[in-house]
Amino acid sequence: MTTHSNFQLPPLLNPLLNAICNCGEPNSSPLKKLYTQLGKKDKYLILVPPTELLLYYSDKESNSELHDLCYTPNFASAHILLLDATDTEVNNGDEAVLIKNIEKRYDVHFIKAMDQSWKFINWKNRVIYEFNKLGDQIKNRAKILDIESIPIFNNYMKTTDNTITIMYIDDVFLNGTLECNLRSDIDLLRSPSMRSIPTAKRPSLINKKSTDYENSKSKATFDSILRVNKHWSSKFEQHFQKFRLLANQDDLPIDVFHNIIEEMHEEMVSDNLFKNIVDLRNIIYEYVELNLFDDIWKMILRMNKEVEIDLNPFGNISIYQVDSEFLSTEYSKFFLENVITAERNIKEASKSLQKIESASNYKSKANILILTLRTLTGNKENDGYSSKNDDGNLSFFPLAIDADRLMNLFVLVTCRAQIKNLKCHLSYLQNFYNNDSDTKFGILGYALSTLEAVVCYFEQLKEKENYRKLIDFCNSNERLVKVLSSTKKYETNAALYFLRKYEGSLRYRDSLGQSLLALCIIHGRNDFLYHILNEYETLFPIEDLLADESIDGSTLLIQAVKHDNQYSASLLLNILKDNCTEIELIAYINRHDINKRTAGHFLTNELEVLKLMGKYINWVQKDNAGQTPLFTIFRSYDQDNYDEMVSQSMEYATNWYGLNGKNFNYLDHVDKKGNTLLHILKCNLPILLADKHINVNATNRSGQTPLMTSIRYKRTENIRDLLCDPRLRVDITQKNNALTAFDFSKDDEITHLLGEHELLNSPWLAVYAHTLKYTNSRWNLSLTVKLKDAPKTTNFTLKTLRGILRVVIKNNMTVFLPVQELVEDLISFNRIRFSELMRIKVLEMLPFISFCLSALVHIKVLDLNVFQTEENAIKWVKMNGSVDKKTNQTSDITPEDISMIQNFLKFNITEIERTKNKLEIAEKLSLFSRLKSKDLLNSNENYVTIVSQLSSKRFRSTLKYSAEDTKLLSVRAEKALLSKITYLKICAQKLHNHILSITTTMISNWWHIYGELLNAHKHYTRAFPELANVTTENRDLALHRMISNPKRIKLEERLSEKIKDITEQLNSVGHDIKQMHELAAEEVSRFIDLKTKFTLEYALQSYLTISKQEHIEKDRLHWEFQENKTVFKQ
Repeated sequence: MTTHSNFQLPPLLNPLLNAICNCGEPNSSPLKKLYTQLGKKDKYLILVPPTELLLYYSDKESNSELHDLCYTPNFASAHILLLDATDTEVNNGDEAVLIKNIEKRYDVHFIKAMDQSWKFINWKNRVIYEFNKLGDQIKNRAKILDIESIPIFNNYMKTTDNTITIMYIDDVFLNGTLECNLRSDIDLLRSPSMRSIPTAKRPSLINKKSTDYENSKSKATFDSILRVNKHWSSKFEQHFQKFRLLANQDDLPIDVFHNIIEEMHEEMVSDNLFKNIVDLRNIIYEYVELNLFDDIWKMILRMNKEVEIDLNPFGNISIYQVDSEFLSTEYSKFFLENVITAERNIKEASKSLQKIESASNYKSKANILILTLRTLTGNKENDGYSSKNDDGNLSFFPLAIDADRLMNLFVLVTCRAQIKNLKCHLSYLQNFYNNDSDTKFGILGYALSTLEAVVCYFEQLKEKENYRKLIDFCNSNERLVKVLSSTKKYETNAALYFLRKYEGSLRYRDSLGQSLLALCIIHGRNDFLYHILNEYETLFPIEDLLADESIDGSTLLIQAVKHDNQYSASLLLNILKDNCTEIELIAYINRHDINKRTAGHFLTNELEVLKLMGKYINWVQKDNAGQTPLFTIFRSYDQDNYDEMVSQSMEYATNWYGLNGKNFNYLDHVDKKGNTLLHILKCNLPILLADKHINVNATNRSGQTPLMTSIRYKRTENIRDLLCDPRLRVDITQKNNALTAFDFSKDDEITHLLGEHELLNSPWLAVYAHTLKYTNSRWNLSLTVKLKDAPKTTNFTLKTLRGILRVVIKNNMTVFLPVQELVEDLISFNRIRFSELMRIKVLEMLPFISFCLSALVHIKVLDLNVFQTEENAIKWVKMNGSVDKKTNQTSDITPEDISMIQNFLKFNITEIERTKNKLEIAEKLSLFSRLKSKDLLNSNENYVTIVSQLSSKRFRSTLKYSAEDTKLLSVRAEKALLSKITYLKICAQKLHNHILSITTTMISNWWHIYGELLNAHKHYTRAFPELANVTTENRDLALHRMISNPKRIKLEERLSEKIKDITEQLNSVGHDIKQMHELAAEEVSRFIDLKTKFTLEYALQSYLTISKQEHIEKDRLHWEFQENKTVFKQ
């Protein structure tokens, strides 16, 4: 009969995985020695780089393609990590200390590769490093992408649990430069390390100019020369002392300062010590300034003490109160928009100018002044804002202003910045320069002249009546803001009188660009807001209401909704509805702030406001976090009317889609963290689950599904709703952490709901093991049991579970179930070095536990009541563990019985072997179906990546979704089926081995003993023919006749004793064979029954269920594809 071992398995696409795990002829392979070494290792891990990297890249140094290197021992062994504790031991004491230091310094864990290279894993960042043997250099690094475990499918590898652990990484461990074998403009790597990027594509690591490096080097050389050559430092010190003696003069010693620089430069330039120093004069200037700055600054402060400008009275000045023609200029748009733009630039310029007070050298002060002017005019890159552009986005745009307007705005900047010692800063910049021409020409000259004009403005202002007027304006502004910030209530007449009194300040805007209307809204002064809008309509026309916004882009409506001022929001909306077209209203409501948040993004519990503006909101407009208005409402949990807000907003959003000729699309409402509406919704989940296209199993960036999020926040109602949806998958694991939904549960009720759902959806299972955690210094297993009344969830310690299984083994209750293997797994799994790998092993063990315990229930070895409580289990162990079965060996067994048993067992062993071989073939086919599905997907992705870099944008978009469409969706079903096939194969193998041991050992031994018995009888007959075939009486008479011959009597006794012993031995072995035969017959019957029910009720049923889910998922992917094509066409 042809066995499974003769089948040639197809090659895997990944060359390294194929080379190590799928060699058809290991004895003639270049990796023959590696296979021999692997056969002696119990635990190891294979690092698998990306397939596209191994297929299409070469090592530049060795001029070898990576797929060829995969079949070399050095390359392959560098990607196999040894997990046994003995393999990580380092005998060299110095190396051990070095490894400990590396582990502590980099927060990594040491692990040795088969090529003896040092690998270190940082599980937190999921990165593997390779250090040199000195520990001072990282040779290579690779990011961990995924980890999985698959059954061994070859004949030359062996591990403790008969599985291979594979860790997918994003790079190769190779000391060389990689280059792509395809065209130079094609890059297949989606997340490569720096070394894997072709040289032409590598970003430069050095951005500074070489001149900066030379200057830095020259400064260091200059300082070193002064430290070594004291006579030069003494000369500087002498000049500094002379300068400090002039500190009390009435005039600044400007000439003295510059003379020191010139004199020292003339002397130093002729000295060979300084001949290699670049820009010597500039270095001397910086050195002199560094030593004399404090002295100079004290002089300037003393000289300007009486004439310094006090800006404190002007802290509340408004842009409307500055002498400027800026506001009266004709613009194509409303002038308020330009005022807002100026306010934004003024705010940033004020922050920049404030830094001048801490600047301690000329260069820093000059740069700050220049930066301030650039910011004010909007010429600073990524600074300052213009008015909204055509699509409503905030953008940076320069202000078109002349020198006079610039000076007036700079006045406002200095007032807002509240700079102390303004004249001192100007004096320093005008006199203690490095280059005189810089202060007269260029941008610095222009900046200094502007600052000088501002200082002159304030000096001359004191002599004009505008000075008092301006101070009165500032005081009036301050008092007005103070009243608006208070909670004092005003009657109507009193409020109107107050407003008339401060009419000159009604157009006031603070340093944040907030108008008086905005301040009323923010502080809840709706009384003043109403009177201002009612009495001063000419001062605040509808155009200004539409244009009014703060520096951060917040409109009046955004301010109202943001500060939960429903009255002002309703008032504004009603005014706008009466005075604006619908297009203007939609544009206003959907204008966003600096964070791209509209008024709709700030709606939380403002139900009445939602009703007023709901139909105008753009429900798919996203903010900087990728959140839509619908998303933010769903996420606003601390509101009393949450359910109503969710229902109303969902209704408005659905209607908005309809008005725009679309159907509701949940994909529009996924934020940048990958959270969908299902992830964030607190309750009322059916409004989303009614959408047949929604992905109930979508994972966010942290790998959590909506079910995991609901469990995490104990949203029991959501959990119940999700569990009722047939599309739900409870078995999804969180990527990187390998956590399931059960692991997120800290509540017994939620754990039971999940366990009950999984148990009832697995008809054959009687016991479902779902959680294994280490708590209270012990391992605890959580089980859900299918009792008669209702499923029940209980907790067991592993010690109790092992006790149950050991009783089963001891009492020989079953032989074909892998109970012994399960006990060994339960003992050894917590010896795995890394908790991350241990978690993978736990995920493998839990279905194995469920299968074994359910099988023991089905074959009636265990009763379900044993699992009802841990006390019941302990009682069962005590009761059955101490019982010794008494055996009855009185019955004899004949050769005919043995022949019959032997024939029966041979027949069954043939059938079981046939079943076992078929299961082995099915296991490999199932495994390879999954692996080749991945290969096909990978090939398609590589094709898409290559073609997309050569094709049009539209074709690339189509290719992207073609890649999604060609996924083999049976991968998960195949994976689930594979584990069940493996369980049955193990059972068949154990039963086969059991029967084989009876036929090859016990029965052969019985025939051997039976032959000895025949020989003994033959010998006895030849020696004592007269005693053969006689009755007992005749035998006694014959023995009496031999009394005269003692030797014959002793021989007879010896032969009789031998026959007796052999007979007893034969009876004992025969009895054991009979028992084992009865057990084998019972086990064969159990196995056939279990195999049938397990296959039909569990394996195939779960396969069909998963396949149905995958079919639904395929329909959803098709829908996504069509939706994205529609968006693309638009």
